[in-house]
Amino acid sequence: EDILEKLLPDYVPAGPPPPKKNAAKAEERNLWATEPGAVQRRLRGQYSESTCTRLQNIVRRPLGMVEFSLLAQVVLHVALNEGPGAVLVFVPGWQDIADCIKELERLEVQVQDYERWRIFPLHSMVPPADQNRIFQPVHDGERKIIVSTNIAETSITV
Repeated sequence: EDILEKLLPDYVPAGPPPPKKNAAKAEERNLWATEPGAVQRRLRGQYSESTCTRLQNIVRRPLGMVEFSLLAQVVLHVALNEGPGAVLVFVPGWQDIADCIKELERLEVQVQDYERWRIFPLHSMVPPADQNRIFQPVHDGERKIIVSTNIAETSITV
């Protein structure tokens, strides 16, 4: 909620996807968030109605479904507003790593005038030689972004 309220006030998340044949069961969704005003009540009125509506669109999605556009927007915010440094992003699995990298690559064009992103996947399916690339320093004007699962991170100290 703080990110939506303070850092990304113009970010508009997609609503929940339409139900599919193999859609998540109702108990695997945050159905409480479909009630009008439910999010605002849970947050005890500490956030604007706009933030609560946007958050509602996010939490109504199936549990475990990552909002990649939001992750990428947060990384973009860091790139635009913070100094040099690396970014470590955690996602649940291999496909999530690929989807997150795709979204990051889409947004990288917005910073290409002053920095280049070096994006590294970190997962057990990545060959060890490629995993070791995360330890190589980046050049001036580059930002290292590692997209990992928490399992991969526990096997390697970044």
